[in-house]
Amino acid sequence: YLLQRLGWLLAGVGLFFFSILFCRRLENRPGERVATGKKAGGILLLGLACLLAVQGIYSRKYARRARYAEVYDRHVNHDRLYLLTQELYVTPAGRRLKGLSRMKLLNETGKVLPDFLLYLNPGLRVKSLTVGDDTVSFRRKDQVIVVGKSVLPGDTLRVEMVYEGGIDENIFYLDVPEEELKDSWVEGHPRDLCPRGKRYAYLDEHQVLLNPEGLWYPVTVPPVNPASP
Repeated sequence: YLLQRLGWLLAGVGLFFFSILFCRRLENRPGERVATGKKAGGILLLGLACLLAVQGIYSRKYARRARYAEVYDRHVNHDRLYLLTQELYVTPAGRRLKGLSRMKLLNETGKVLPDFLLYLNPGLRVKSLTVGDDTVSFRRKDQVIVVGKSVLPGDTLRVEMVYEGGIDENIFYLDVPEEELKDSWVEGHPRDLCPRGKRYAYLDEHQVLLNPEGLWYPVTVPPVNPASP
């Protein structure tokens, strides 16, 4: 936000200095015109650099959202366990979150599962994951955690996860089309240079606002299905 505003401010100041060159002032000092032109060009280029940096930030944001949606689609047909109960112990610590989740999961698919899935915000790091009394191995791709534990039909698992970290807001509402996210208050202008901006979560020392769509605790079923909104 501040970088965007700084870019527009510097662009305006640069154009203001350029306007001085057309005022026909200080004609007895030609060196002054050259210095003013260099100053105007430098300030304007610095402002444009800030705006291009903002555009790059938003381009990476949209790319990250597309990657998260693709990860959801890749596991959309994976069999899931049913969440019977869940206990959550969460402690906000500034811009970070410390959490402990104790879950009971049931395999009601009627078949043996070689592994099972959990979903968690990509900004949260899993410190430990246990099934029963055993620490289990897992692999992770962004918000999807594949737990390497086979589950027999009708089995109930006690799963405990300890995690901490920040909240990546790019995981929110992946079923919303990118065109709507890029909507601007001025139609026809470069939308990445005039973004409205949206906040989906707040996690700081002043306030905490976390919705289930942000995956701030582990779940067995994702909150959205981008392939079929």
